[in-house]
Amino acid sequence: MKPGAGVPAHEGPFDAVTMVELIEHLPQAAVDETFAQALERLRPGGKLVITTPNFRSAWPALEAAVNRLGDVSYSFQHVNRFDPPRLAALLERHGLVSPRAEPFLFLAPLAAPLGWRTADRVATLQRGLERRFGMLVLGSGYKPV
Repeated sequence: MKPGAGVPAHEGPFDAVTMVELIEHLPQAAVDETFAQALERLRPGGKLVITTPNFRSAWPALEAAVNRLGDVSYSFQHVNRFDPPRLAALLERHGLVSPRAEPFLFLAPLAAPLGWRTADRVATLQRGLERRFGMLVLGSGYKPV
């Protein structure tokens, strides 16, 4: 990450910092620098929340289909691939307390173009499956007090 590209040093401390669909676009050194900057600005006891694609799910197949059929290709955008154990290890390595990394969002978002009711029905039918097959990972942890 370029020096000075993050949050200004005078900003913070924050109660929470979120990184939504970010870290998969960064090389590992930039992920570590981004974590360091986030933790510098997070108050003690503050929460870090991260989402990233789950590359231990059907995500790679979905991404390959989008790359082949869509107008956007993720083949050069997703340079860092995470799954729940790898994200949990990253949170632990950076010293976060109570680190968690769990899959979420399975098929319901794919049903959204068919309407909210359809997506809601799919969400109800798949309840419980997203914890095993979710295509995204939700990670969180707390800065030590």
